[in-house]
Amino acid sequence: MARGKDALDVLDANLHDIIKGLNYVEFMKVREFHVAGAVDKLDSVDAAQKRWERQINRCVSGFNFVRPKSESKDAVRKAEAKAKEVAKLAEFGDAELIERRQSLLSKGDDASVREALKLGKEVKRRNAESLDAEKAQTKALVDKIVTRVKELAKAGTDDANDLLFQVAQLLG
Repeated sequence: MARGKDALDVLDANLHDIIKGLNYVEFMKVREFHVAGAVDKLDSVDAAQKRWERQINRCVSGFNFVRPKSESKDAVRKAEAKAKEVAKLAEFGDAELIERRQSLLSKGDDASVREALKLGKEVKRRNAESLDAEKAQTKALVDKIVTRVKELAKAGTDDANDLLFQVAQLLG
């Protein structure tokens, strides 16, 4: 496992060296080549695209890579509109947004529901970092538990078996 992880880290570093500093068009061209190469090796297009996303996400988390943004007029217009929306909602706290969202949902008409969805997305965006940190902590804890359970299962001693049964009973 360690050798595989090391090899994966080297491949991620190589990919990062290729994609860093590229503009959006060049980045998408590299993506296209990557996906085409995987499809040539008998992967499905969906599987190749998912692999690309996983590799890019590892570059984002491991090397602080920032994905290039599209510079098309439509993408710039949407980014500006989103920035205005975020700035407009910045004056409200999370509790206020949630309360406002609830009142809009209680109305039930289409416009209110759309506005409530926007407010929900804003609250989620604001709390994304803390949610990600919680997920990482939970994953680390689960990994430790799994490792310990595997160690106990391999040990096969009476006290190890007793601990495993106790854990099984706690988990229901």
